Amino acid sequence: MAGLIQATDGNFYGTTADGGLYGYGTVFKMNAAGTVTLLYSFNFIDGDSPEASLIQATDGNFYGTTYSGGTYSYGTLFRITPSGILTTLRSFSYQPAFQATSDGIRPVAPLIQATDGKFYGTTYGGGSQGPGVVFRLDVGLTVPTFTITMNKSTYSNGETVTATEFRVKNPGAATPVNLRVWVKVPGVGEVTLISVGSDGSFQLPANIDVNLGPLSLFTVSAEFPPKGVWEFNSRITNPTTGALISEDLNSITIQ
Repeated sequence: MAGLIQATDGNFYGTTADGGLYGYGTVFKMNAAGTVTLLYSFNFIDGDSPEASLIQATDGNFYGTTYSGGTYSYGTLFRITPSGILTTLRSFSYQPAFQATSDGIRPVAPLIQATDGKFYGTTYGGGSQGPGVVFRLDVGLTVPTFTITMNKSTYSNGETVTATEFRVKNPGAATPVNLRVWVKVPGVGEVTLISVGSDGSFQLPANIDVNLGPLSLFTVSAEFPPKGVWEFNSRITNPTTGALISEDLNSITIQ
C-alpha cells in the first residue's frame, strides 16, 4: 500500500491501486482539512495498479510507477503535474532472454531522485536473469547546488583563506529548499555559516547562478585560527521530507 507524501504546496498526494473511472487505480490530492480531489484515473493503456508512493521532483511534478499496464502490460513510469496532467515516460517491455531484451517488469518500490537529477528504481522481475533490475531514468532534470571552492588546500602563517567560489545555482524551476552551510573547526566543532529555509519559507529562485566569491574569510596568524583540517559542508535538502537534494564537501589544512 502506497503512503501519502506532503508536497511543497502543503497538500498531500497519493495513489490507489484500484478504483477510479476505469478500475485501474488513481492519483489523488488531499488538503489539510481532509478534502480529497481525484487528479487522474488510469485506463490500463497508461498503467494499472500504482502501488508505490509518488515522489515530488525538483521540477515540482510528481513521478511514480504502476505495477502493470502500459503498452506491454508489465508496468510503467509516469509523471503527473499537480493539476493532474499525466505523461507516460516508459512502458516496461520485458521478453524472454532469447528475444534479446533485458528490460524489467513490475516496478513496486518508489522512485528516488538522486543528486545528479536522475531517477533510480527497481523492478520485481525481468532482467537478463529474471529476478528484477535496477534502472535509471533521465528526463533532463537538474538540481540546485551550493559549492565552495578555496583558492588553495593548505594555508600557513600570513596567508589569507579565500573562497574563490561561494556559488548557489538553480538551473530549474523555483523551489522551496533548506540551505545549510557549516564548517567543522578543529577543537571547536561545527560552526554554522548559513541556515535558511528549515521551515519551508525560503524559495530558491528559478534559473539563478550567483557567485559571492572571491570571499576573504580570515588571515592565518600564529595565534589564530585553530590549526588542523577544516571541513566545509554545504547541503540543500527538501524542507518537507528532509531528503538530500545536493551536497558539496571541501576541506583545507591550516598549519
